Amino acid sequence: MTQTVDVALLPEFVRFLETGEVAPEAFAADVFFDMNVPSWRYQIQGHEAAAGLFHSAEPARVHVGAVMKTPEGFVAETDYETIEHGASVYHRSVSLVTVHDGQISNVIHYCTGPWDEATRARQAREAPMLRPDA
Repeated sequence: MTQTVDVALLPEFVRFLETGEVAPEAFAADVFFDMNVPSWRYQIQGHEAAAGLFHSAEPARVHVGAVMKTPEGFVAETDYETIEHGASVYHRSVSLVTVHDGQISNVIHYCTGPWDEATRARQAREAPMLRPDA
């Protein structure tokens, strides 16, 4: 289920997930990312470090799920497919995005991926979804 919430910088954030390109008008120069990925955590800061953080051989196909405004920005649930080394890779994530002075200044990103085709097939076999649209 996709929830529509008017969050001004959500389209720029989604474009970042799709292309890895940092729009300088949408992201603070010292934007900070706290990345929480399977079995690892790392942090980066600034446009140069963030550029290409999300990468794909072609623009990722991003689906936006629940979006909630917060007093400081928004939380967005996303899932997206990228092409890496010629193969499709699936990711599910939740991002807590802080906006300061009209720009994204901080992102705490939690991601389940990457799931390759074999992992996706195993998940479908061993843990079929009760609500596939959720």
